[in-house]
Amino acid sequence: MLKCYIRKSNKVGQNEDGTLFPALLTYNTVTTEEFMNKLLSNCQIGAAQARMVLAGMAELLAQQLSDGHTVKLDGFGTFSLKMSGGIKKGRNGQLTLDEPRVSQVRFTPDGILRQTLEQVKFELLHHGVSSPRKMTADEAEAVARELLDEQGSFLTNDFVERTRLSKSSAYRLLHQLKANGVVRNVGSRRTAVYVA
Repeated sequence: MLKCYIRKSNKVGQNEDGTLFPALLTYNTVTTEEFMNKLLSNCQIGAAQARMVLAGMAELLAQQLSDGHTVKLDGFGTFSLKMSGGIKKGRNGQLTLDEPRVSQVRFTPDGILRQTLEQVKFELLHHGVSSPRKMTADEAEAVARELLDEQGSFLTNDFVERTRLSKSSAYRLLHQLKANGVVRNVGSRRTAVYVA
């Protein structure tokens, strides 16, 4: 059962009451290692083989999408790319792309996965409106220590994935953790690696 709550949109230009919408309560991100361990318990293959299959799938999927293909895996789903950018008109009237980039990888579930997701039940945790909860310094420290225990070091993106915070909120909390001596940054803000 998926747990959800009601949030108010904070988009600029909304009316005073804002727009209400349902939001899923997510817990944590399942890592490759955790996913692989679950795969091992369901299949009759070894850890090295499972790791090779996952790595091979990721590499092949990236290559096929980069070559302009849509990838359909029966029983699993379809992957495709969405691009963004603009069009510029040059002095000679020729049209060119303006900062094209892949903005999203789309995934549409298929077969067993779709059937399973269609049967998911939802539970509303409470009937009032919730604002996004801010993470406390103590909670941020607990997440940082957990990442350090698991990996020995971590990147900003690891912290963002684990906490589900925006990058700006993550940077603010990581800066606070550095100031408190919980972590040290060995690198620049862009390539920051945090250690104990």
